[in-house]
Amino acid sequence: MARDDWFRNKEWDDEIELAFRTRLNRSRSLYNKTEYLRIQADYLLASSDHVLQGVGLSMMNELLADYPDIDYVIVNKFLALVGLADYFYTKMKYEDAFVHYRKAIGYDIKKTHHQEHAYRGLIKSAVLSKHEEAYPIGLNYLDSTDGLGFVFLSEAYDHSLAAAMLYDAVGETDAAKDFASLALRSLEQESKIHPKDKPAASEKELLFLVNLLS
Repeated sequence: MARDDWFRNKEWDDEIELAFRTRLNRSRSLYNKTEYLRIQADYLLASSDHVLQGVGLSMMNELLADYPDIDYVIVNKFLALVGLADYFYTKMKYEDAFVHYRKAIGYDIKKTHHQEHAYRGLIKSAVLSKHEEAYPIGLNYLDSTDGLGFVFLSEAYDHSLAAAMLYDAVGETDAAKDFASLALRSLEQESKIHPKDKPAASEKELLFLVNLLS
């Protein structure tokens, strides 16, 4: 077993859990414990097995409930909230996704691509769950990133999609169409950074973008 494989299990049973918990309890700091717990939960949430997903959800909730909001733990609690929000979003549980993105951006995390991802997720889930009270938060975020270039095509696509959704929701049709065009353009481009940097658009997203421009 590689040095860090013990907290990257893709399978789960009593023996694996015992080994994981034993190593976790030996971890020296709360930061390490929460990081290992979060990473293991992420691996299980990514499984196609609903039972393993349930274990991952329990681990994430354990991290959020059982560890204090102190400086060197907050970053992992923030990432756990984003991970849960992403999970719920992919399951089309937009209300749950919105709640977790909203909690995530409440943490005072220095501006990172993770924080920007959380804001974009908040925008999309707010529109899809009709949380109009959060629209000003999304609009302020878009204003703050106006003219900002993105290194990765996947981020450029996600930003343009979120902007198109929000501007369409608030009746700014021209802006919505401009961002819809940018989103579709991102899907057609080849990344100059990494071959795996390819935006993944769902059928629902593509239908929204195409209909917006028709």
